[in-house]
Formats: sequence, structure tokens, C-alpha cells
Amino acid sequence: MFEAAPHVPAENAEDLFVLKGGRLFACSGKDGLISPRRGSAQGLYRDDARYLSKLELKIGGAHPILLSSSAEPGFEGVINATNPPLRFEEERVAPQSLHLRRIRLLSRSMFEELDLVNHSQTRIHTTLSFTFGADYVDLFEVRGLEQRFTRAVLTEIVDDHALLTYRGQDDIELSTKILFDPPPAHVEANGNDVTASWNVELAPGDGCHIGLQILCAPEDTEPPKVTYESARTTAKRQLAEFNDRCARFTSDETSFDRALDLAARDIWALSTETSAGRILVAGIPWFVAPFGRDALIASYESLPLTMMPARDCLETLAAHQATADDPSRDAEPGKILHETRFGELARLKAIPHTPYYGSVDSTPLFLMLASAYHRWTNDTTTLERLKPAIDRALDWIDDFGDRDGDGYVEYERRSPAGLRNQGWKDSEDGILHRDGSAPVGPLALVEVQAYVYLAKTRIAELYEVFGEDDTSARLQEDANLLKKRFNEDFWMDDEFTMALALDGAKDQVGSVTSNPGHALFCDIVDEDRAALMVERMMRDDMFSGWGIRTLSSKTRAYNPMSYHNGSVWPHDSAIVAAGMKRYGYTAQAQKVTNALFDAAHNFEMRLPELYCGFDRQRGLPPVPYPVACKPQAWSAAAPVFLVQTMLGLTANAAKRQLQIHQPDLPTWLNSLKIERLKVGGTTMSLLFDRSGGDTACSVLESDGDVRVTIHASD
Repeated sequence: MFEAAPHVPAENAEDLFVLKGGRLFACSGKDGLISPRRGSAQGLYRDDARYLSKLELKIGGAHPILLSSSAEPGFEGVINATNPPLRFEEERVAPQSLHLRRIRLLSRSMFEELDLVNHSQTRIHTTLSFTFGADYVDLFEVRGLEQRFTRAVLTEIVDDHALLTYRGQDDIELSTKILFDPPPAHVEANGNDVTASWNVELAPGDGCHIGLQILCAPEDTEPPKVTYESARTTAKRQLAEFNDRCARFTSDETSFDRALDLAARDIWALSTETSAGRILVAGIPWFVAPFGRDALIASYESLPLTMMPARDCLETLAAHQATADDPSRDAEPGKILHETRFGELARLKAIPHTPYYGSVDSTPLFLMLASAYHRWTNDTTTLERLKPAIDRALDWIDDFGDRDGDGYVEYERRSPAGLRNQGWKDSEDGILHRDGSAPVGPLALVEVQAYVYLAKTRIAELYEVFGEDDTSARLQEDANLLKKRFNEDFWMDDEFTMALALDGAKDQVGSVTSNPGHALFCDIVDEDRAALMVERMMRDDMFSGWGIRTLSSKTRAYNPMSYHNGSVWPHDSAIVAAGMKRYGYTAQAQKVTNALFDAAHNFEMRLPELYCGFDRQRGLPPVPYPVACKPQAWSAAAPVFLVQTMLGLTANAAKRQLQIHQPDLPTWLNSLKIERLKVGGTTMSLLFDRSGGDTACSVLESDGDVRVTIHASD
């Protein structure tokens, strides 16, 4: 059985230098060195295989000393380094005499451009060398799955390049080709490694340049041998074109602007053309693959910024919707996939990700995104094309999803290799009773019922557009009945919140968690209980000061360093804040929002997948989770979602409406301008200003007939 959480011990935590371009991503140390130990994510990867497991640079036989590194654009990074004391034959080279500047770029291949400059007053003789190695290990094995077999790698030196190859157990050959410019003075193979070296002689002030191109591909699919300049121009143009299609956020707070700028860059970087279709992959390094739940939530969060991820996500997931009942992959007709992988283990069917469907919430989330996409775009053409998938998703909810016919959607693992828990808290111990014991399923999770409620309510609107009024009425009636039963069956009088789940006996799984906050967002909670839930979420055992904990600190299983039992997940807290705002609790929503942006300041304005749930203490930063993905899709998109919450943005493109409900800029933000905001076919610019305790909005320009309505208070 595989695990959802990466099985990587805390001692393997790494401060990684991360780049991504197309289907390639690279993780190294901040110094650019790739030299992974067991459980390390370092490497150059494509489609779940590690094509480069070693990349070492030496000058005069010694590792350079790091000065600085930056991977700001996402696809390109710069590393500055200098030399330690060196000796060449009888000559000595003083430390910090040489400046090494490396530019690493990922496009369809990886480029390494190195410039070496002599800043001493004497002529210098030395050597530069690169050592390369490849192990072609599957990413599941990198993150902790026991390695299934030994991989024999062949090395070959051919003219101007070196070649490392591996023929897999599935008889598919993978290759790593390293092109040199200029040709090295010496190249040698040593086991699985190749070392190329250059003799360097530099007069004072002189420099030299070495360029590498590393091509990674399965057989017969080698990428083109383009120049670094051409690849860089293409990558910059593509990013600029994406940015031009996005809304633009500018304010009087530069760190806030940076958070929104990084959100857009990360969304672009994670948007990947895979063999399954274009989709936001979940996160680097562990989850660079299509995940239904992650892509759906991240695309939903991103809608005010750009509609592109939502459309891509819906089309890709619809194309891979399950059509058969296959217990080995937890698949059932109409179900939306959980995860698909492309590596050797998947091709050999040693793991069930071909694709794997063990996600109880991806299907209602698919419907939620479809309806939200329609509200922002009025793109009926796309949605009519997707209607068969929408029909099948609704059928799955009512048939296979409701395993015992009680009106709730439940899950229970059928695949021996599948996930025990199949909601968003899908780690092995993610769903527990108050006493710390695991419940017996099938389990009906609180947030899943809420997703089903909102999905049916909103998709009912879409069926009116389809001209199926009877179906629309039935869906709304289903939703109303679900809401009534839900508030009766899930409510916990002693805790003033909803239970985490109902177990197989329909008894409450009574742990106090963040999950009911998703029910607030979905508007399924009765008004009188919503007030109690908001107050409960803001108590000290749930609100850490950096966000909402996944599990109350008063619960037996609480562990602030766990994956799902006491940590803080930015996307989760952002959804809870949106739920609070939906019920009119603006001050509480703003408190959670402020906490997340405060946390972002401690992560260079890029929120990680999660961080530890320790109490906030004056003067101390949040405690990082040791092996969190960064960037990660739904954390990358969380700042956009928080802006939507603080401004109360609700679109209805079909009715040509944009509603702004109780806009509330935080005290640290006096003005916010949104340009290129799209609602249907209209593009507009809005300006929000805070004066006193109120936030005002004005429409600066609009090229269409969408009417903006501002509701300052309930």
C-alpha cells in the first residue's frame, strides 16, 4: 500500500533550489549541487523518473563557495559562487579571486551556462569540471517506497556529448544526453558517472564561458537541440503572454504585490502539458503529476486571476473520467481521478496510478469548479461539450458515491494498494476519533457532503442553461434535503461544531477539525449554528495565530508537526476564512487572512504546502513542516482566493453581474487596484480604498456591460 504523505523523515528536510519548465523540474541545493542521499528530492526529473541524480561542479578539484542564488522566474535561476584557496601545480590561487556565475534554465531541456572571471591581479591556471550521474529511480521510490529493482545505467562518450541510458523493466529506454560547448579537454566514465573537465588559464580581468545542454527523454522523443538564448526567449515570451491574460493586482504594500505576483508565476509554472492533458500539477517535488482534488481546488481559487487553469482542468479530468468499475484502482463509472503517474512503476502497474481514483471529493469538486467557471465566464460552449461528464459525475454521486443509499457520499478503500483515507486529509492517520482510534467505514466526511450540496445547488443553475428545468429542480430539491439532514446528523452540541465524519454505523467521528469550515464555505450550515462554528474555529485550540489548525490542540491525536493532525494548511485556512465571510463574519475572516499573509512574510511571500501548528509567539516565525512542497498548487493560489474573500467578489457572467459584498481591506493595506479583471466578455479595472474603517470601491474602466453592485453591509 502506498501513502499519500511523502514518507520522508524530518532529517531529510532540504532548502531546495527549485526550477520547473514544461515536463521537467530540477531540485538541487542552493549551491546548484545535485547529490541526493536517501530520501532526498535532489535531481532532474521528467515524468516521475530521475534523469540526473548527480551534478557536481568543481574548480581546481574543490567545490565552489556559494555567494547567492535565486530562482525567481521559476524556469531560470542564477547562482553566484567563488573559489576556496586553490593550488595548481606550483601556483596558488587566493580565495575569492574568481567569480563563478551559473545560469540554469529549464525549458524542454536543461541548460547550464557558466561564466568564470578572474578578479585577481595575477594570471591564473586551474581546472573546471562537471560530474554527472543518472539513476532513473521512480519518484515514488525517491519519496520512500521500497525500491523494487536495481537499475543498470550505461555510460557512453561520443564526440561532443556524453550519454547515460537505462532500459527499463518495461523495455522502454530512457536517456540523458549532455552536450558540451566548448568540448572539454578530457571526458571519462567511471561507473554510472561521467566527468568532463576543462583547463582554464585566465589573465587578470579575463573570463571564460562553458555551456551545457542536458536532454532528458524516453526513446524516440528527444527534444530539439535549441540554443540557450532561443529557449530563454521562448520561456520569457510564454510567461509574458500568460501574465497578459491574468488580472493584475497592485497596492501600496510591496510584499502583498509580491505575493500575488508569485502566485501567478507559480500557477504558470505548475500548469503542465502532460500526456494526460494540460493541468495544474500538485506540487514540487513530491507531487508533480495530475491530482484531481488539488487541481480542482487550485483552479477554483485562481478564477479571479485567470480562467485558463479551470478550463484546462475540467477538460483534462473529463477526458480521464472513469468508465468502468475497477476495484484495483478504486474506480467507478463517472468518478473523477485522484492521481495519475507516468513513471516506470505505473507503466509496470506496480502502483495503481494508471490513473488511480481513490478520492471521494474530486467528483463533487469537479461539479463545483464547472459551475464556478460558468459563473465567471458564461462559457456555455465548453460546458455543453463537458455536459456528458457532468451528467456522469452526478450519477456517480447518487449511485456509487452513496454506498448504502442513505443520502450521504461515503468512501471505503477497495484497492489493496489504495489509500485508507480518501478525502483531502488522506494520510494514513488523517481521520481519527476523539480517542485517537481509527473509525470503521464506510466514512461520510463532513466537507464532502458540503461539496455535494454546493455542487448540486450551483449545477442546478447550469441545467437551466441547458434547458433541463426538471433536472435543475430535482438537483435543488436534493440539495435542500441534504442540508436539512446534514445539520441534524453532523452537529455536535458539546463542541459547537460539526463532526469530522459519520462512520459505518452512522456514529459521529467527533474530532474537532478544520473540515467543518469547508461546510461554511459551501453554505450548507444553518445560520444559528454558523455563528457558533465561527466562534469555535477562532478559539486558541484551533486558531494558532498563523492559521486554522487541522486538528484541535485539545484532541488526543494532536501533533503540531504532523501532516494532517494539528498542522496548518494555507488553502484550508483560506477556505475557512471564505466560509466565515460568506456568513457575514468579516472580522474573523480578516483575522485568518492577516495570519496567512503574516506567515507568508516568513516564507518569502510564497506560502508552502503546510507548516507546523505551534502557537504563534511574539518575534518568532512559523515553524516549517520539514518536507513540504513549495511551490504547491493550492497554496500558490491561496493569496488570490484570500483577495476574493476580503473584497467579497461574486461573479455571475450570465446575468452580467459582479457583486462586491462587504469589501474589507486589512489595516495594513490602504489601496488595491485590480486591472484586467474578466467577467464573461467584459474586462474591467477596479480600485479599492480604505478610509477610516470602511473600504470603498470604484470602477476605473470597463469595456463591457457587466454591472458592478457594491453591498457595504448586510
